[in-house]
Amino acid sequence: MLDQLGLRLGVDSEGDGPRLTVTAQQAAAQLHAAHPPGRLWSGGLKTRRRRPEAAVATPEFVGEGPAQLLAWLAERLAGHDTLPCFTPRDEPHAVHEFVNPMFAAYTVDGGMVHLGGCHLEDWPMLRLTTFSDTAAAGAPGVTHRFFDAEGHAVDAALAEGLRVLEVEAARGQRPRRRREAWRPAIATATAGSKQGSPAIASLVLAKRAHGRLAVTIGEATHEIEFAGWTRTLTAPPATCPETGVETYHLTALADGRIVAAEAAARCEATGDRRLKRDLATCAVTGKTMGVELTERCPVLGKPVRKDAFGTCPTCSERVARTTLLSQTCLCCHEPPRAARDNDRVAALLGAHAGLRSFGRWRLSETETAVVFRGRKLLRQVLVVVDRKTHAVRECKSRTLRGKWQPWDADRGGPRDSA
Repeated sequence: MLDQLGLRLGVDSEGDGPRLTVTAQQAAAQLHAAHPPGRLWSGGLKTRRRRPEAAVATPEFVGEGPAQLLAWLAERLAGHDTLPCFTPRDEPHAVHEFVNPMFAAYTVDGGMVHLGGCHLEDWPMLRLTTFSDTAAAGAPGVTHRFFDAEGHAVDAALAEGLRVLEVEAARGQRPRRRREAWRPAIATATAGSKQGSPAIASLVLAKRAHGRLAVTIGEATHEIEFAGWTRTLTAPPATCPETGVETYHLTALADGRIVAAEAAARCEATGDRRLKRDLATCAVTGKTMGVELTERCPVLGKPVRKDAFGTCPTCSERVARTTLLSQTCLCCHEPPRAARDNDRVAALLGAHAGLRSFGRWRLSETETAVVFRGRKLLRQVLVVVDRKTHAVRECKSRTLRGKWQPWDADRGGPRDSA
């Protein structure tokens, strides 16, 4: 802090005891220039010039202990038009110091991650320093308190994480922060304070970064935004633009879109990488493939590869061939019995008078249809009803050893007999 004011601290051991002195650096430099060191003669001997006793820089402060020095320093700083500025020691100041470690957090299949842009800014924290004589030898106890630009206390966890108690002079071109602009914050921060000694106001400039990382795979690019303190900044997860999944592993689909690797898989039928939500596992082959290559089997209730389907000779439903027996599918084979007063049977008979002469009903169902089978004497009837619309898809009848023929569910009898 003395260095920022152009002052130099010294210790004078002459007299009754050690004394602390503060001297202007400019005066000391001018004094040194006025009395250069002795010159070298040709023989190699160096002359010694004695500095006159009167030619000594006049100190601006002389005191016997740190407490007096700090009280004088507080008074001196109060009249200064700018606030001393510091930065946390060993805080990352260059972009590569905190960005390069972030790259290692990502895995990019067939691509790379690089910096897409970054902006650094100083976030000033008001530091109020007070002193109290706590030791017998007069050594002062130092207390630092930190506030934001409005004079509100900074969260203790944040101050600890940024290590604002370990500071050094601001790097590069020394920033100038006007004291006048900070007077309201200082007034708010000190209001109600019971500190007896005056507080020394200074600023700690912590670095914040705002930027983006660019993930590139082929011609496609996905950006990952980041923001935070350069001291504590870590690689943020990428958000999958298709699924919203957060990830550190990115890959590209067959169409070039960059997505989370956890949300993608290969189609075993085509070899293309696709989103898992666009894939299905065939219940017959066990292979994962695009949903457009599959069809849901109404008997199994699962997707099956389209070229693995056949038609049931009994109910005419399109089903997976693995569900077909010799003359029927698993749904139509030995369906369970249903009483005549069964709700579904009653609804069917109530809507179609041509079926009321049949009894001994059995019914089974798939995901898309309900299959009814009834008998009377030597004749059987089979009715397939759509589960959603309740419309009759198919109605046919046969004798015990005959072939299935179309049957009129409303009038009763073969359709061609009407």
